[in-house]
Amino acid sequence: MIDFEDPTHSRYTEPFTPWSAPDRSEVASAGPRPQLCVAVTQGDGGAVVTLTGEVDVATVTSLERRVRELLTLPLDSVLLDLGGVTFMDSSGLQALYHLRSIAEDHLVTLDLCCVPYPIRRLLEITDLADVFSIRPSAALHSRNLVGTDGFD
Repeated sequence: MIDFEDPTHSRYTEPFTPWSAPDRSEVASAGPRPQLCVAVTQGDGGAVVTLTGEVDVATVTSLERRVRELLTLPLDSVLLDLGGVTFMDSSGLQALYHLRSIAEDHLVTLDLCCVPYPIRRLLEITDLADVFSIRPSAALHSRNLVGTDGFD
């Protein structure tokens, strides 16, 4: 039995070693960086932005940059196709909300389509599902559009 009242007895048998940050090379080799493909198809006053991959803190800037570029063009609407998104974190949700606000400032509607169930659930839990118009597919929106694909 350990007597914790005895000042000569210690619960810890090893000396304390402070934590140190891992070497940069260890972090870099921890695994592949998440990737997001942002493909843009545009024409007739509208654009479809098809996302494939992960929308998170590591990839969200490429999404924001591409949509902001689109919003400088004379468009009436932008449709974000989330059908290929495999993961989205809070920074992705924040980007969607922020991009919608920017689109409104440019008098452009920004809608979502093909939203996977886990992401739709995130939108519902955070009360953002009612903020966006969510369509089942991009079919009606994508007539007469010309593609300009790209990986970021």
